[in-house]
Amino acid sequence: MDAPAYTIVYSELSDCALGSECNITFTLDEDIDSPVYVYYGLTNFYQTHRSYVTSRSTDQLRAEYGSYSTECEPLQKDNFNDNGTGLQLYPCGAIAASYFSDVLVFSDIVNETGIAWESDIENRYIYRTASSSETTTVTTEDNDVINLVDDVTDEHFIVWMKPAVRPNFRKLYGIIHEDLLEDDEILVYITNSYDTSSWDGEKSITLSGTSWIGGENYFLAGLFIVTGIFCILFAIGFLVLLKIKPPYGYHIFYNV
Repeated sequence: MDAPAYTIVYSELSDCALGSECNITFTLDEDIDSPVYVYYGLTNFYQTHRSYVTSRSTDQLRAEYGSYSTECEPLQKDNFNDNGTGLQLYPCGAIAASYFSDVLVFSDIVNETGIAWESDIENRYIYRTASSSETTTVTTEDNDVINLVDDVTDEHFIVWMKPAVRPNFRKLYGIIHEDLLEDDEILVYITNSYDTSSWDGEKSITLSGTSWIGGENYFLAGLFIVTGIFCILFAIGFLVLLKIKPPYGYHIFYNV
């Protein structure tokens, strides 16, 4: 049984242009048992590019002060401000600077906690304020100012900091812990501020239930099932080979 899923690509809507506020409505044509997972999606975004995925400082995110070497290059400092000398960015790095900034507000109760790994929340992201040698804004070559996230323990930020494997991906935004019924309408208010035009990307929101093999994305479930089948076939093959042509001394050692 397929998991019910509903997706709306809101970046293509005429009334939801960049820099505007808009709303979209999900109308359900079937019941969805809780939990219902809410995702935002991006396309054509290669988060596994080497220079991108390594551009972060684990020590800085753990609230350990220091120079952070050159871990965050090419976004280590705000080099287009302060006469080019630049202050250390906090948080530094390309992953943090490209954080998904659209604001999504739902008409139903969406729990936006419990979406990140507990180990990350407890050990890898520790709150602190920026020091006097750091800045929480990035000035671009065009003198545009980008505000960095002001709380690295925000679970949305923690989820974003795990790069996706594929260029078209979804990231968990929240969870609805109540059943949704047929003909229910879920209204989403969107502040569209995240620009994807430079890489021709699309933005979407997905509501997804679960089935006996998990959520709507069956890639991992299918991979595990196929791997299990191959393991069983190999085990049967080795057993048959053992019976047909046992190794030397097998009968004596096992008394068969």
